[in-house]
Parts: sequence; C-alpha cells; structure tokens
Amino acid sequence: MRCGLAQGGVVQAQQPQTLAHTLADSPVGLLGWNAQAMHEHGLDNDAILTTVAVGVARFPGDLPSIRVFSEHHHNIVSWNEYDRGGHYAAQDAPDLLAHDIREFFTAVRSVPSNRQ
Repeated sequence: MRCGLAQGGVVQAQQPQTLAHTLADSPVGLLGWNAQAMHEHGLDNDAILTTVAVGVARFPGDLPSIRVFSEHHHNIVSWNEYDRGGHYAAQDAPDLLAHDIREFFTAVRSVPSNRQ
C-alpha cells in the first residue's frame, strides 16, 4: 500500500501543475485519482461510485437518461431537465447551468454526512 501512495507523490512531485489542473478542473479526473487511491486501501469501484452524490442536468440535444435506472445505480440528489440550452450549456444557458450547480450543492449540503 505504501508503494502506491509513494507513486502518487512521485507524480505530484514531477508534474504538479499537470495533476493540479486535472484534479481541479475535472470531477472525473478527481474521481479517478481518488478511486485509485481508495482501491489501494481495500475499497472497490462499486462502493466508491455508489456513494458519490450525483446531479443530473439534461439540456435539449443531450443523450436521454432513464431516471429510474440512474437512481437505482447512483446516489442522485438533484435531477433537472431544461427546455433551453444544449450540449454546451455553459455557453448556451449559463444562467440555467449556474442555478443547477448551486441547487446540486445545496442538496448535497443538506444530506446528513453518513448518507453521502
């Protein structure tokens, strides 16, 4: 286990800005980094993915998501469907996206810590 953690330190030491941008800018990058670290401590991917709070914002033109299946497999705390915007919601409808993100984090904060 110590070897794996040490390897993470080597990456951070050699290319700190590359890793910093990935972890700060990409929730998926951060999830991948954490999943790798947690796996080394005995947590499997299913346990990690099913305990992460998820928010869904569907904009016109997005691939459809089936809510009942999504809720069965993920801890969804916010689900919204919008009638304007699109695949590039940050550019097409920044007001809706900003509201959705705020709503998601409000919902996450209101969940007791033992359920997150």
